[in-house]
Amino acid sequence: MIAIQERDLQVLWHPCSQMTDYKDFPPIEVVGAEGVHLHLANGKKVIDAISSWWCKSLGHGHPHLREALVKQSAAFDQVILANTTNEQVVRLSERIVNMANGFGPETWDKNSTGLQQGFYGKCFYADNGSTAVEICMKLALHAQARRGQTQ
Repeated sequence: MIAIQERDLQVLWHPCSQMTDYKDFPPIEVVGAEGVHLHLANGKKVIDAISSWWCKSLGHGHPHLREALVKQSAAFDQVILANTTNEQVVRLSERIVNMANGFGPETWDKNSTGLQQGFYGKCFYADNGSTAVEICMKLALHAQARRGQTQ
């Protein structure tokens, strides 16, 4: 049987790293996670000090996140936002915009609906930094063009 590290090097390009380094420092096999800890195949635990890089800043296996994931997946897992909408994404967007505009927790409550007026008015969801930068540039150009139309 071929070790997982060898199989990994045969089929994966790892992000943000030099692949030649993996020959001397093979990838660490993670078999589980809980809270801030990663559980390794060799039985050790290590602190996930980079929050698994992109999306685990609340910790692995957080009970509230797990409950929300199970509840949502019973309805649907994910649907692209290109010409679709759903209650959850609208409510989340209202909460984010209200927070960005400085409104308090009473507007963040799951029973609170509706957008409060403020400087920020919309959310855009992206999966990476380059897309976020691109959309910021497009929004800035759009705002500049609209300013020119109203003057």
